Amino acid sequence: MPTDTKIHYGSNILHFQDSNNTDYEFTKKPIALIILNQPLNESRRILDKLWDLAEVKVCVDGGANRLYDFGVAFNCLDRLIPDVVVGDLDSLLEKTSDYYKSKNVSIIKVGDQYTTDFQKSISFLDYYDPNNQSSVFGDIPIKPKDYYNIIALGGTTGRLDHILHTLKVLQNTCKERNVLSISNENLTFAIPKGVNTIHVQKEIDGPTCGILPISGECEISTTGLKWDLDNQLSSLTGLLSSSNVIMGDVVSITTTKDIIWTSEFNFK
Repeated sequence: MPTDTKIHYGSNILHFQDSNNTDYEFTKKPIALIILNQPLNESRRILDKLWDLAEVKVCVDGGANRLYDFGVAFNCLDRLIPDVVVGDLDSLLEKTSDYYKSKNVSIIKVGDQYTTDFQKSISFLDYYDPNNQSSVFGDIPIKPKDYYNIIALGGTTGRLDHILHTLKVLQNTCKERNVLSISNENLTFAIPKGVNTIHVQKEIDGPTCGILPISGECEISTTGLKWDLDNQLSSLTGLLSSSNVIMGDVVSITTTKDIIWTSEFNFK
């Protein structure tokens, strides 16, 4: 089994921003919030919380329309002003663009057809400088890839192909970045090959959880679950640890390939 180690704090990053506990240094990284192109009406409480916590707010193309509509519906349009809208802009409505431009929001078109808007928004963060927008997507990144704790709001509801793409992006970025996908019902992130420790807030996370080996068959061992795996082979067509149950405050997972961790998310 591999020996590389990583600690995951999951939902703890929503609650330990002001903690003096050095065990939670990971959670003190600034948060970058990415608004994906999915309905926001059912995510009002978590959006309010994330908005207040985030240092930078990025709308992914049509995600700006979703934020605009949410602001109109809940009479908070002027409060929820993103820092930037980024993507190929094929979904951005004129009324949305005009409004955010009037609020000095940067609208950045990236025409690369080989990456999706979600991928573009993550890459954008490497170049983001609130004091110098001209540096965006320059030749030299100004931040390390793990500078932010990145939270994508949405991505695991709606169309199946969009969900699968979200999982692919999470997995492809997990070795270099800290990216979480949060919806009204799920918290999801990738677990890289190696030895992983997940710190759980039981009042928020779970109890139901799942381990998804989307890269193919791999060998997995766990502790802290109701039905632990012991060096067992897991795959989407074989043994699959879905509808498992979190039992404690810490879950350990050792895996021979990158995998996806998902749990129920009960934000209060």
